[in-house]
Amino acid sequence: MEAHVASRGLVYRGIIPLMGSGSSKSTEELITFGIEAAKNEEICKVGDSVLALRLVDGSAVMLPLMVVD
Repeated sequence: MEAHVASRGLVYRGIIPLMGSGSSKSTEELITFGIEAAKNEEICKVGDSVLALRLVDGSAVMLPLMVVD
């Protein structure tokens, strides 16, 4: 299910998906990893706005964030 949502975002909305999983990691850790990976690939930089999408009980929840150091 999650991969389907991520791939649809890539095709229809220009979203660059980075999938994370594992119950041992918190949502904050996964989002931090994703932002750091995007910064390393020069997809975003400090001061940019990013949107994290997570699934909660099958429903999409969007988290608007600002990239910081």
